[in-house]
Amino acid sequence: MNDAWLKSALEELLEDLRKNLSALRFEHVLSTTETAISLGRTHQANEIILQVSGYLHDFAREMPVKKQEEILKSEGLEDPIALENPVLHHAKVAAILGKQRYGFPDKWVEPAKWHTTGRAKMTLEDVILYVSDQIEPKRAWSTERLLDEAHTNLSLSFKNCLLQKLEFTLKRGKMVHPDSIQCWNWLCLGNSWAD
Repeated sequence: MNDAWLKSALEELLEDLRKNLSALRFEHVLSTTETAISLGRTHQANEIILQVSGYLHDFAREMPVKKQEEILKSEGLEDPIALENPVLHHAKVAAILGKQRYGFPDKWVEPAKWHTTGRAKMTLEDVILYVSDQIEPKRAWSTERLLDEAHTNLSLSFKNCLLQKLEFTLKRGKMVHPDSIQCWNWLCLGNSWAD
């Protein structure tokens, strides 16, 4: 993989995002990616992974649920809990499409795959995308304090973001995905991201 290939793949992905997402969702994707790259610079993360996964993370968010389920089924990734809460599909679908359509390696699409549920043993890039998706400046609840906290104490920011998602899910009476529970327990055991 060379720079010319990457530039071309990213341009194609951006054009597909423009065509297939609403203007608001497209702006969210750009803002999430910019936030992730900024945090990546602060925390010495891989900026290519953050750019690719940032662009990809909501690639399938507005795709019809049935189409998402077909893609997951074709890959043997049916998830009974996600069937009850289909908004969870888009993350795994984005990772699949990132590999299939654009040829991105697994490591580059993994943060997009985990940006909704989290998981145990997250990488630094997984954590940064997870946090960036929640605190990017275009989010109604985003504040300078949240952005500053992510730059100065990423562990605390990540834990707060995960807790907020868990509380939101529980208040709505939805099932909590096992990956989210494992992520929470992994954090509570004092673990940090893996390389």
